[in-house]
Amino acid sequence: MRSTFSGFGTAISGLFAAQRALDVIGHNIANENTPGYTRQRATQVTSNPTKVDNGKWLGTGVTMQHIQQIRDELLDIKYRSEMTKKGYWSEKNISLKQVEDIFGEPNGNGVTKALNDLFKSMDDVIKHSDDPTAKANFIQTALTFTRYVNRAIHSFEQLISDTDEEVNSLVTQINTKTKQIAALNKNILEAESEGGKANDLRDKRNILLDELSEMANVRINKSVFTNKAGQKIEKLQLEMDGTLLVDHDKSVDIKTTSNQHHPLYETSQKNNIPPSEDLKNVKVTKLTWPDHRKLDMNTVGGRLGSLLQQRDSFGDPSMGNTIKGIPYYVRALNEFVKSFAGEANRIHKQGVDSNGDKGLDLFTISGTSDQIDARNITVNPDIVNAINKLAIGAGKSESDTKNFQDLYDIRNGELRLTIKQNVNGKFKTLDLGKGNPEDIIKSMITSVLGVDAKEAKDTYSSQTTLALQADMNRMSVSGVSENEELTNMVKYQHAYNASARMITTIDEMIDVIINRMGRVGL
Repeated sequence: MRSTFSGFGTAISGLFAAQRALDVIGHNIANENTPGYTRQRATQVTSNPTKVDNGKWLGTGVTMQHIQQIRDELLDIKYRSEMTKKGYWSEKNISLKQVEDIFGEPNGNGVTKALNDLFKSMDDVIKHSDDPTAKANFIQTALTFTRYVNRAIHSFEQLISDTDEEVNSLVTQINTKTKQIAALNKNILEAESEGGKANDLRDKRNILLDELSEMANVRINKSVFTNKAGQKIEKLQLEMDGTLLVDHDKSVDIKTTSNQHHPLYETSQKNNIPPSEDLKNVKVTKLTWPDHRKLDMNTVGGRLGSLLQQRDSFGDPSMGNTIKGIPYYVRALNEFVKSFAGEANRIHKQGVDSNGDKGLDLFTISGTSDQIDARNITVNPDIVNAINKLAIGAGKSESDTKNFQDLYDIRNGELRLTIKQNVNGKFKTLDLGKGNPEDIIKSMITSVLGVDAKEAKDTYSSQTTLALQADMNRMSVSGVSENEELTNMVKYQHAYNASARMITTIDEMIDVIINRMGRVGL
């Protein structure tokens, strides 16, 4: 026969179990609006039974096994994957929008208008070759065109420098977060060494993992091992670009080396490409791993990968570089200016000015460079200071205007933009485009930039929606539902009251035994 007092233990276990469950519910409700909080649930199991007479077993109540987080790892993986893509397209969308602003597109006040105005003023000179105002207007529109491309290149260089600052800031954040994750891994291991679950520490770690997933494509590896005490311990690793970023309680930093040549200029020098001013004056930060291996901008992913591509990529398939980042537009604009200025100078020098003298270069270089490009092009100062030096005519007189007509015909002629590239010791020609000047500009801005910018904008919008949906799916599992918690609160309140009532009942039974049994008739 069991002890009369054993019923107390059973009832008390129910009382304590209900109380602990109510504590967990209170914790959930208190953190309903806490970012990153994962709802918890008290897991209860029956206590070990006790053997009574005739080999029968009697239950002894309930035990709280542990407090577990309600979280679906597959939904976490999905959410973080979408956030990596969102981060990538977010930065690309911002960057290409800034490139469009520099080109003055699509508001119609950019390079296309400057080029059209130049040809229009050229046509006015052809029609009114003896009008000084027409000539002065042509000089002014030519200066406007050269100043525009000068500003555009400087704006591109500033955009690359700004992007580099963002890269530095992001690397600092990544290094900080990986250190925090490594420290949390250690704290979680220590807290759980006695068999419990460090749920709130795990929430802090998950917040960091969520934030990190938007910054870069980080692979999360979890493994379980058994320690000397026979306990199963979880080990977490983070891998990025083929490098172990976090190995449980240890982390490595992405190394930064500032004031380095831009990869586009560096590539030109290494491959012995004819002298180029492309981004010669732009310095950027080089990112490497502790083993001195350079980060691969095409595998890093997330915001960091996108920023690196926009900062460094010049869209050269022969170099395994197909993304058209800011340097692509720097190179394309430079090559356009070189080709256009070269052809304009060739034609202008074939004509004669109003004094019957041979024509000069229409465009020259400002500064000490030995090659015209978008950074240094300007209108020949000798022509600016003496408009009669415009070589309008083809013969001994400018009155026939044939030379300026030939100059104007560049508008409908064909320019070809090419660069030489050294691939495995052999020079190859990379074609950046061909056609008349306006077609080349339209191709660069509409066919290339316009298409890429629209793709970035649309994809970023869709990725934002997908990331939001993934988060909603995740929160439907791990988020706190006020209605559900209130329902459980009522349930465990009744359980608590019932256990308390059970204790009262047993107390009354014992009171009968102690105070009334054997007192009949007294």
